[in-house]
Amino acid sequence: MSRINGALGESLAAVSFISLSLQEQRANSEQVACNVERVAQSVEENAAAQGGIVRTTQELKGMSDGLGAILQRFSLYFHANVQPLKSRQLLGG
Repeated sequence: MSRINGALGESLAAVSFISLSLQEQRANSEQVACNVERVAQSVEENAAAQGGIVRTTQELKGMSDGLGAILQRFSLYFHANVQPLKSRQLLGG
């Protein structure tokens, strides 16, 4: 009888240990799932930010191209209109 009680005590201790281990494993699994969710959210935020950077870069390129065209027209106007005036003024005409 004492052997049965001893074996029963050992079995209960083993079951208790397994139960505690399962609880810890569940808590760890929940923590991993939470971290995976955070990583997924960060990936989505980074993708959105990258899309914004691409749009901003395209806008800057368009603005730069527009500024280049304005400068080109200004340069043509300057050479066509201002320089001949200076030459005429220097020549007294």
